[in-house]
Amino acid sequence: MTRVQVGFDSDVFSTLRRSPQEVAREMRLAGAVIWYAQGRVSQGRAAEIAGVSRAELLDLLSESGVSAAWCHCAQVEVCAVLDLRYTSGNASAVGRARCRT
Repeated sequence: MTRVQVGFDSDVFSTLRRSPQEVAREMRLAGAVIWYAQGRVSQGRAAEIAGVSRAELLDLLSESGVSAAWCHCAQVEVCAVLDLRYTSGNASAVGRARCRT
């Protein structure tokens, strides 16, 4: 495993009222949510990055206001990051979407 070190002034932890370990965990969670919302990683990979189960990631996405809606269209999974709207039984993605084959 590759480690990344990030330096903060010591007053950052008191400002956030978090320990360095808590800040590190929150940064992993935030990174996973952001990279998932940008379409750079899958839900499974985001969960691995965050160090949580996929179910916990879904809760985290919901708390963060990131939609985790999936549908099947012509054997292609479409993930709409912002919203998923159903019209006449067909799903149409609103916002940035990514397709996987």
